Amino acid sequence: LLRVRIADLTIVAEDARMHAFPHDECPFIAPKFASIAGLSVSRGFTRALRELFAGVSGCQHLHELARVTGPAVFQANAALRARQRDAAGQDLPADPSAVMGTLRGSCHLWAPGGVGQQKLELGWRPGGAQYPVPTLERLRESG
Repeated sequence: LLRVRIADLTIVAEDARMHAFPHDECPFIAPKFASIAGLSVSRGFTRALRELFAGVSGCQHLHELARVTGPAVFQANAALRARQRDAAGQDLPADPSAVMGTLRGSCHLWAPGGVGQQKLELGWRPGGAQYPVPTLERLRESG
């Protein structure tokens, strides 16, 4: 479990529990992961994790789970910001690529010119009530 402060994308708490593991000694490394608190999940996060927990300094399983936190937080944060803008009655930027921001290149959906950008160009906005977001084809049909 990681708790991230959205304001600055900093990890404020962690709880590295292992419920299943290959060796009885595996959970012995979990307390070391407390040092992840204070790290930012923005630029340099993967490098910092590697320095702290890669190889014999940590656990490959926990390292890999922590590593994927960055992209997940960025995507969740983008949806949160969109909901906050909607609640405040603020419009999104007219340029869909500006809405993509840190999502650009984070997965196949957010490839430049990809499905996410095409959905934005059709008027869809992140953070909306409909979840999961309809396919590009369905959005085209309804628009």
